[in-house]
Amino acid sequence: MVGVVTKEDFPLGVVTKRDILRRPVSKGFDIHRVKAAETAPSPLITIEPKAPVGEALSLMALKAIRRIYITEQGRIG
Repeated sequence: MVGVVTKEDFPLGVVTKRDILRRPVSKGFDIHRVKAAETAPSPLITIEPKAPVGEALSLMALKAIRRIYITEQGRIG
């Protein structure tokens, strides 16, 4: 389960089930009041579609992230 948080159609962050469990739930916050944008890790780590896979893998390792998003002209492709 993944949800992209956007503002005016531009991606700001991504909320996953893991993010919800690690942030608001584990801290005892009311999940019905916490906004998705407050839960989403930010900034969103992106890469261009023509970038080599090795570059994506290196970026993911450097940032210690599990997902990277491909964007074209600022939008997720």
